[in-house]
Amino acid sequence: MKRRQRASTLVEILVALMVIMVVLTSIMAVMSMSIRLSESNEKRLLALQKAEETVEYFKRERLLNPWSVFFPALPEGSYCFPAASMPDSLQLVASGEYFGTCGPEDTFESAGYEFQREVQISHPDSSTLLLTVQLSWMQANGEKTLSLQQEYKEY
Repeated sequence: MKRRQRASTLVEILVALMVIMVVLTSIMAVMSMSIRLSESNEKRLLALQKAEETVEYFKRERLLNPWSVFFPALPEGSYCFPAASMPDSLQLVASGEYFGTCGPEDTFESAGYEFQREVQISHPDSSTLLLTVQLSWMQANGEKTLSLQQEYKEY
């Protein structure tokens, strides 16, 4: 009789260990997914912050400069801003240094992550400037992009 009790106790312990292992494996999978989602959200939030900073930069320049200076200083096309901060003034942007699309090496770091910032400018008419800010970054499942658009009018 004692032998039977010992055998059933051993089986019960093995079953309990199996259940504990399944539960721990599930918990680890959930934690891993949570960490990946957290990192993804952090990158998206940083990209949004940098895109908003870019829009605010151009808003400031529009407020500081009359339309006769602001509009012609920004011809239609792509502009690449590979630094974490924007240039000091509109004149630096107008110099042509930033004109052109971003290449693979035109990235900047923010909070340990690499981003690429490109701005598209178009002139739908002579009293409108359309600005599209695009931030890109890499994640485990490929490149991600965030875009913001702002329209400036002559007033």
